[in-house]
Amino acid sequence: MPLKLSTPMKPRPASLSSMPALLQTVQNEWDAVMLETYQLKAQLTETRKNLAKALYENDAAFRVIARLIKERDEAKRLLNELRADPAAASKLAPAVPAPMETEEENQGLTPAIVSNIGAAHKALSKGRRKRIKAKATKAASKEALRRYSAKSSLSLHSPSTPGITCLDLHPTQSHLFVTGGKDGNVITFDSQAGKVTNTLKSHKKRITSVVYHPNNLLISTSADSTAIVWAQAEAGYAARYTAKCHTGEVVGSSLHPSNDYFVTASTDKSWAFHDLATGVMRKRVTDSDVAYTNIAFHPDGMLLGVCTADSTVSMVDVQSFTGRARLKGHSGKLTALAFSQNGYYLASGDDQGVVNLWDLRKVRNFHTINSADISTVSHLSFDPSGSYLSVAGTDIRLFDTKAWDLVNSYKDHRNTVTGVCFTDNVDSFASCSLDRTVKLWSASE
Repeated sequence: MPLKLSTPMKPRPASLSSMPALLQTVQNEWDAVMLETYQLKAQLTETRKNLAKALYENDAAFRVIARLIKERDEAKRLLNELRADPAAASKLAPAVPAPMETEEENQGLTPAIVSNIGAAHKALSKGRRKRIKAKATKAASKEALRRYSAKSSLSLHSPSTPGITCLDLHPTQSHLFVTGGKDGNVITFDSQAGKVTNTLKSHKKRITSVVYHPNNLLISTSADSTAIVWAQAEAGYAARYTAKCHTGEVVGSSLHPSNDYFVTASTDKSWAFHDLATGVMRKRVTDSDVAYTNIAFHPDGMLLGVCTADSTVSMVDVQSFTGRARLKGHSGKLTALAFSQNGYYLASGDDQGVVNLWDLRKVRNFHTINSADISTVSHLSFDPSGSYLSVAGTDIRLFDTKAWDLVNSYKDHRNTVTGVCFTDNVDSFASCSLDRTVKLWSASE
């Protein structure tokens, strides 16, 4: 019977008539099918990842919205209470936001922050000499300091992990102080009431620095790579936020003189600038080849001193984050740093017991304290008038900043002294040690 085809079929080439040719054809078709299957599976996997990310972002958005709605409702409630009873305003405790983790934004300083830093510098540098001179006339004399003795000794922190690593006094209420310990706890103490007022336990490793804010905020840093800002509420302190911008041990922090910002330094070769109110990390600097060991703001807030493990102090312009000077003169690892309130002097100490004094106007080392019996320098501190410098290590030593002669040594601690803080007129000072004690020093009656 004749076949009628609308589209004639071309005959198969003679090369495909053999068995090897047929096997090759089948192999090619199999490879094509497998490749298509692989591509489909890859597309499916990518689609699933995108879907999971979208679901996560959607869930996170709902959580943020829910938190904001809750805060809005709470604010409305407090506002209605205030409108109903204006006299209750003084009774309303400031709301403390729930703890949150700050994300690394690293967007730099806004024009408003730069302007605020400049305004603080202008206000603090103006009339500094007169203010320091007035404070110096009220500061305790060298003869009085030689009669100081430990009036009280307080044992704080866990005896199972003994050691107090840092200390700070409240800027306006000297009977309040905060300590950090090897046990990872932050403790606030009221020396007038003679009792511990708060024990804060969020950190996982030893505390490396504590800072008391004038508005009853606390800043603590730890070897667990975090910094926490604590806010005071009616029931005590609570974590306002946790900064996790470092990957190594956070070795120290410093509060800007404007009280609006703070910085942290870490062994991960970086230091960071934070907005205190929002918790946003505005800038993270990673231009060092070695670990940082300490950090401190200049009294007028325009300069920042940063110690590195290679025995160098770097002076940084805070507004532009550019280096202004590099101070080299130590042979040991830098462990301590302190600016004098007169704005001219900087003290740096190392693990070999050497303290170098620097004149920032001429950028030179003009004096060195190097006693044979000082094995290491763990902390340096100038008093508020800039009249005295404390060197903490195996004991406490006070030096007069005019002739740089030794005023007195205090040897009551049984282990390394890790911190010294002066009151406003040097009528007393506090010290902490790895012997787990805080000692309060004042003149004998």
